[in-house]
Order: sequence, then C-alpha cells, then structure tokens
Amino acid sequence: MPSVTDLVQRLVDLVTAADPVVATQLGMVEHADELPAFSTAALAAHLTDVKEVLARLDSAAASAAGDEAIDAVTGGQIARRVVRAFETRRIQHTQPALYLGAAYGVLLLMIKEIGTPAERVEAMAGRLRALPGVLEEGLANLRGPLPLPFVATAFDDLPGMRELVGEAAPRAAAGFGFPRVLDEPARLAAAAVERFGDELRRRFLPDATPEIAGGR
Repeated sequence: MPSVTDLVQRLVDLVTAADPVVATQLGMVEHADELPAFSTAALAAHLTDVKEVLARLDSAAASAAGDEAIDAVTGGQIARRVVRAFETRRIQHTQPALYLGAAYGVLLLMIKEIGTPAERVEAMAGRLRALPGVLEEGLANLRGPLPLPFVATAFDDLPGMRELVGEAAPRAAAGFGFPRVLDEPARLAAAAVERFGDELRRRFLPDATPEIAGGR
C-alpha cells in the first residue's frame, strides 16, 4: 500500500490538476495555461479518484500513529471537502460564481511571479481562450431555480470579471513587453463573460428563489 506521504501527494496532484487556479495560488508552474474542467464526465472522474484516495487515507489514519496519522487525517479532510462540494452540495448546479471565479486564474498570472514574463503572458492567453468553455459548461450545469443570493453574487462579480479579462489582462501583457498579444483572446473572453451574464438574467433570474437550501 502507498505511504501516507504518497497518498497526500496523490491528492495534491489530483486537486491541482482538476483546479489549475489552485495550482497557481500555490506557486506551481504546472497547468498554468489551463482552467478547471466542469463537465459531467470530468467531475465524475475527479470524484472517483478523490474518493479512492480518501478511502486509503482513512485506512491509513486508523492504523498510523504520530505525524503520519495527522497527515492522513488532514488529507482526508481535504478530500472530504471536495466530495462534499461536488457530490453532496453539488455546487456545480447552484453557484454561478463558481464559473466566473475561473477568471481569477488570469489575475494570479498577472500578480504572481511564476515563470518569465513571456511564459506568464502565454499562460494568460491559454486561460483567456479556455474561459469561454468554462462558462459554457457552467450554463449547461446550472439547474434552476437558483437561490437569489447566488445569482446576485454572480451579478456583483460580472463587471469586475469583464474588466479583468477584457482590459486588465491586455494591459498587463503590454506592461510585460508584449503589447496586443492578448487582444483577441481577451475580446473573446470578455464576450463570453457578457453572454454568461445575459443568460443568467434571461434563464435564471426570473425564477430565482430567496432561500438557500440546507447544505448548499
């Protein structure tokens, strides 16, 4: 059986591959040009992998001692949070801001010094190109009626996200010495944010409910 250290590293690899924005937050260069995948197939595969690691960590926690037991329990709690979010609470069906938040992956590349300026701009371009797909997955996943507070949060985020991807990202690239390189992907990303807001307003705002169900 793998060691607790190996299991925890496996969990870190799973989480950062599934959510590259987290990888960037941790200062990792891997997956820097990617964004999370929220398709039904991607989430199902991720949950299967995480639950497999969780079962092994629970088994290790029951038999380990000292620091190894602490690591197993801590890793298990991280894995449980993933399972609770996407299997129990099913935030992919109820929280529009989950998808808009992927744009923070662009911001992180602007402010964190991971890689050369050229590498950061290239990664920003990759994430800008990926953002429309993330938002389309969001529109496919969301299931009304949505809680009004969740819809309102998304509307609060929209202007800043549109400015971030449509204006701030190209300005940052120019500051790094690469003017106009991001103009086209930024335009497409900003248009996708605009469309996401329009669809929220058309499809989900009219039937939004004031209550947030337990567990959400």
